[in-house]
Amino acid sequence: MKKLLLTSAIIMAAGAAQAMTPYASIKMGYMDNSVQAHMPGVPVDGFVGYAGFDGFAGSVAGGLGFDVESFLTLRGELEYSYARTSLSFGGDKVNLNANAVMVNGYADIGDAAWVVKPYVGFGLGYSFGSISEPGHPSESGDGGFAYSGMIGAAWHINSNFALDVSAKRWVNNGGIPNGGGSLDTKYIGTSYMLGARYSF
Repeated sequence: MKKLLLTSAIIMAAGAAQAMTPYASIKMGYMDNSVQAHMPGVPVDGFVGYAGFDGFAGSVAGGLGFDVESFLTLRGELEYSYARTSLSFGGDKVNLNANAVMVNGYADIGDAAWVVKPYVGFGLGYSFGSISEPGHPSESGDGGFAYSGMIGAAWHINSNFALDVSAKRWVNNGGIPNGGGSLDTKYIGTSYMLGARYSF
């Protein structure tokens, strides 16, 4: 009986390990965002917003995929992302930089016969930002909570390699320097990304 239970446990563990697929991904693309900010201690009704800034974003991630059903794969990953936008104040160009470390979860829809598989996802993590101007050193701000929602599709070229197109709506909370103080900020952006994913 013990041998039977041990054998069954080994088979189940081997099956679970086989169903879990590690992967790595990289993405780059365009970002359309707004930065909403206010000075701490100043009475304002919510945030004072500055909208309509363009920039770029990129990310690298590593994770595991698990086949729940023949048509459903769940993925969990750890991601580092970076976004940069440029603003103009009185003729001076200011660069705002947003970094985030996220834990993401995805649901991929489609069985092995599907060459293109759509997916949805959600992420939680921590963000931190900085501000820089030409000729001046970069100043770091305060970090804060970040969250995001994703939708996309992956074109599976073979069993290991896939090309990825996605859109992400993300909100990063933190602070940016302001004359020795700090502005409470929200980076609210939508990024449109092209990427590649390799499954091992």
